Amino acid sequence: MTAISSNRVLNGGTIHLPDELRGYFQNKFCAKESHKPAVSIDEPYIESWEEYVSKTGEGEAFQLLRKCYPQLNFPIGDGINKTQGYIDAVLKGKPVATGGKALAALNKPEAIKIKLHTSIAGKVPVLFLADDEDFAGQRQSADAPAPGS
Repeated sequence: MTAISSNRVLNGGTIHLPDELRGYFQNKFCAKESHKPAVSIDEPYIESWEEYVSKTGEGEAFQLLRKCYPQLNFPIGDGINKTQGYIDAVLKGKPVATGGKALAALNKPEAIKIKLHTSIAGKVPVLFLADDEDFAGQRQSADAPAPGS
């Protein structure tokens, strides 16, 4: 038994359909030759990311991220989100008292890169981590629950 494609049924006239139904059943996902590419508009936050990327030199991306995301200044562990230092830095915006060193341990902090990827949704900041353990650790710190949750 051979299946009949829907396009063949619609265009071949096997079944007579009113034009309104024929239009409804047409595949809207197929590209047409006259199809214009989608125009994407960057979100307002992209201006900040463009500035960050332009100011970040080789091996400096993690330092920038630590300034933007204070939770990256704390080690990953149970209950860290309940400590006063974490609450002050992450929820209250107070400066992180780390003595200038990163508490979040990374194997290759100098290998982290930030790039802006152009997609159909506009520019999107993308973080590249060369080390698998660094990637897993950063995901865990990003997923850390807020205090009291």
